[in-house]
Amino acid sequence: METGKKFAHLFPPSSFSAIMSIEILSLAFYHLRLMFLSQFLLYFGFILYLILFAGFTLRIIEIRFKTELLNLTQILLLFTFSAGSIVLGTRLFYSHLKILSPFFMILGALSLILLLVIFYRTEENGKSIGVNERTVYFFPFIVFLSLSILIETIYGSMSSANIFTVPVSFILITAGEAGMWFLILDRFINSREFFWHTQSLNGLSFIYFGITSLGSISIIEFIVNAMNHNSFLFSFFLYIAYAQLIITTIMSIFILYFYALKLRRRHFEMKYSSSMWGSVFPSGVSAMGYWLFFHFSHNIFAYYISLIYGTAGLTFFIGIIFLLSLSLFRPITNSAH
Repeated sequence: METGKKFAHLFPPSSFSAIMSIEILSLAFYHLRLMFLSQFLLYFGFILYLILFAGFTLRIIEIRFKTELLNLTQILLLFTFSAGSIVLGTRLFYSHLKILSPFFMILGALSLILLLVIFYRTEENGKSIGVNERTVYFFPFIVFLSLSILIETIYGSMSSANIFTVPVSFILITAGEAGMWFLILDRFINSREFFWHTQSLNGLSFIYFGITSLGSISIIEFIVNAMNHNSFLFSFFLYIAYAQLIITTIMSIFILYFYALKLRRRHFEMKYSSSMWGSVFPSGVSAMGYWLFFHFSHNIFAYYISLIYGTAGLTFFIGIIFLLSLSLFRPITNSAH
């Protein structure tokens, strides 16, 4: 019983952010033709998904899930299950297990709807989130954008399915982009002190440039399947996607700079936390976004930027696995994330 509790607390629901991170990095390496790394991450992530699902079930049994459903932060972190399932489904589409992609799409969509209902009811009860934890509000919008990408990946090339995919993807992208930019602007305008206070930074801080890259990918995947490639609208939205990638690069430079300050001031604790996966996901998404930039513009500079982000993501991944390995031999304590 004690072992079950330790396992459950080591792998909280937010640990599904690991699946988001590993599989998007695998997808980026797939397109960069680094097949060994891509295949390794694919199967590593798939096996980890099954382990986390078992841990998730154990957690429900051990603590009866009541504390999560009464905590708004934990509910928002549960959206990582939806996002992880969807990103895994996207990566599986480019493997011999592509038959499983629709299953993960449905699982992600149904869990998204359920969590939105739970979130709405919890907000009605007046629950609130601390200023330094508000990055978790990005997770539902990450799910919206990820789901649009998976829908376009599976059905976008099927002209007979466009009557369904185009409006659904458009709604998901519009909601994801609107929510993303509202939260980013609100954060910069109302909580500027967060970025200068390095002790408040954690892996989730990387979400800012991760979700903007994800928005770029969702826009590109949509217009490739829904618009005439010679039309003005196609070029217009393609440049919007490119602009978001440039904003992504600027954000990543600033966040990495402040994170370097945190390390220099020794505000970084060498202890595993599931929030650390927040550093891998944006790196993988940015690598994927710049690969798409290279694919359409044939700009070799974009290809090398994609490689840089992919290398950064792999470095973060190795570091996190190392810290996770150390955590397996330490007493496990509860964490907010």
